[in-house]
Amino acid sequence: MPAATPFLTKIVRAVHELAAIIWYGEVFFISFILVPAFKRLPSASKGPFMLEVFPRVFHAATISASLTVAAGLALAWLETGFRLAVFLSGPWGLSILLGGLMGLFILVMHLTVESAELGKLKNVSPALAADFPEPLRLLEKRVERIPRAGFAVLTGTLLLMIYASHGL
Repeated sequence: MPAATPFLTKIVRAVHELAAIIWYGEVFFISFILVPAFKRLPSASKGPFMLEVFPRVFHAATISASLTVAAGLALAWLETGFRLAVFLSGPWGLSILLGGLMGLFILVMHLTVESAELGKLKNVSPALAADFPEPLRLLEKRVERIPRAGFAVLTGTLLLMIYASHGL
């Protein structure tokens, strides 16, 4: 196990928790505020809205998710030295391991599936966005499911981490 100071561990934990709060709040906001409001917009407004807002939301999620996972990995290193036996030897370790894998899974999905969706936006001319072309219509169908699925998995992740930290 690395020789970490308690101060360093506290700083890394604070970064991890703050980034996780931001990430979770962002996915909640997207799922239950932004997407329902988007779906009520007139078609002529949806395209320009998608081109303006979605890339910003994607980049913010990339930062908060990446920081959460990176700080979580740093905590795992500082507290256990990545010894697998620690993660397999009881409820705390199993909760941290499963929660960490779920968070990593969501980050990988974000960086692959959602990134591909964002790439499709780059192919739409802003001049044509008001016509709400077919690529945007297809994205509209997926934009509700992807964040809600992510929110469900992140909720499970958060509950596992709360259990590891505080018990039931």
